[in-house]
Amino acid sequence: MSKLFNGQNEVRCRPVEFLGEQILEQIETGTYKPFGKHPNNRKRQRDENPVFNWTKRSIMFELPYWKTLKLRHNLDVMYIEKNICDNLMGTLLNVDGKNKDTEKAWIDLENLKIRKELHLQRRGDGSFVMPPAVYTLSTKERQGFCAFLKSIKYPDGYAANISNCVNVDIGKISVLKSHDCHVLVQRLLPVGMRGYLNNAIGATLFELGNFFQQLCSKTLKVTDLEKLQDQSVLVLCKLEKIFPPAFFDVMVHLVVHLPCEAILGGPVLLGILKGFAANKAHPEGSIAEAYISKECTTFSSIHLDGIETVFNREERNDDGGDHGSRLAFFSQNVRPFGLISRAPDVSVNEREIAHWFVLYNSFEVEQYVEEHKNILQNGSTCDTTKRQRDEFPKWFKERTNQLRNQGSPEATDELWSLANGPSAIVNTYSGCVSNGVQFHTIDRDNRRKTQNNGLVVEGEHEGRSMHFYRYLSKVWEMTYLFRHQVLLYKCEWYNTGSKKTCLMDTHDPFIFSTQVEHVFYVNDTNLGGNWKVVE
Repeated sequence: MSKLFNGQNEVRCRPVEFLGEQILEQIETGTYKPFGKHPNNRKRQRDENPVFNWTKRSIMFELPYWKTLKLRHNLDVMYIEKNICDNLMGTLLNVDGKNKDTEKAWIDLENLKIRKELHLQRRGDGSFVMPPAVYTLSTKERQGFCAFLKSIKYPDGYAANISNCVNVDIGKISVLKSHDCHVLVQRLLPVGMRGYLNNAIGATLFELGNFFQQLCSKTLKVTDLEKLQDQSVLVLCKLEKIFPPAFFDVMVHLVVHLPCEAILGGPVLLGILKGFAANKAHPEGSIAEAYISKECTTFSSIHLDGIETVFNREERNDDGGDHGSRLAFFSQNVRPFGLISRAPDVSVNEREIAHWFVLYNSFEVEQYVEEHKNILQNGSTCDTTKRQRDEFPKWFKERTNQLRNQGSPEATDELWSLANGPSAIVNTYSGCVSNGVQFHTIDRDNRRKTQNNGLVVEGEHEGRSMHFYRYLSKVWEMTYLFRHQVLLYKCEWYNTGSKKTCLMDTHDPFIFSTQVEHVFYVNDTNLGGNWKVVE
């Protein structure tokens, strides 16, 4: 390596990408060694300078279409991601056998005459000492990072329980699978290292995780992939300024080619195709036959009745589907589960707050809210928000009863039942399924190894849009006349604007299931205490 490095800045352009015909033309002009062990085979010397860099002729070029095929090699994104994760974890945590930060790597830097802070220091007795690098964690920091991973609780079905692979006492992580590394690189490693590495290294880890997040999306845009192509180069350059050259094996350099392959081949689906490879000796043919068989059975199962198929099998997180053409708040796609608890001791104030929230956020009641607001504004010049909150439910009930007595078609049974208010008894559940996602109350999550209580809501505060974060405390089911039911989430808000209190006292604790998105929280290793990071 030191013979090829001149210590100068690199100003050359990127290498030229050859077409299949050009590569084949170069290959045809060369002479190659016979395959396998042969007496005439010898290792190429370092001082040899061949015209082309080809050592053998691929048998694939005997296929007539191979030279015109744009995507000749489909790189496994998950495998590349796992190798990068192993390199990062081995180097940052100083894992024996996987650490790329070795004495030989520092000698290479000294030969290259770069990175003087990573040169071995000579002692008076002739021995060498290897000072700790900025990217290597101490024993205490390794234990802190392992404790961070041990404390994480993931949403249902999100990831395997990585805490089983963590040993906090010795600060070691072992037996990570491909999907574990997938979650680590994209989500956990950048967040967990915030409290132990400087900002430059932390920002680079975040950029690397963001790169793989966009690359592994289900929907890809060509314009975004073209930006990722440039971003991949910058991320690798930043990594080269941090880690020694030994860190950059061939797997790390393959990152540059992933956006281009995604443009040609589409989203990451190789994990599905790899599952079809039953015959390891002929994987391509095995995948092709299995894929055709799956397509045939899938097509046939559409026309089969009375048996369970992939098309009529009930989903694991089934929310109950559409409940008919009733009012929107009476036909929510929500399926509560868990032990039903009847709460007859719910205070009148809480029930009124919940009822006002249903009225104020119902599209069918919006015209009556505006009508009542105009009445209040004509008789007063002060702020009518609080007054409307107190007076509208009673006014709306009287207005609906009046329309019903007049036989107006506006006063439907659903609208009349809503105007008369909910029952005094409220059913509470420990969880529910909405839009294919499980939500648990925090009491239920405290007894489990998963975390499904985190919520985020987009709203407005002081004229600007912002996100509000909560955890689910209860699932309310309020019953109206004609057995109409409305399901609400009762939440506790996190106070993101104060350093003194963790939770925020609010008079608006309720939310519809359609207004929330699911998130989960992990500990903040940088700020510590009660601070959380949203994932």
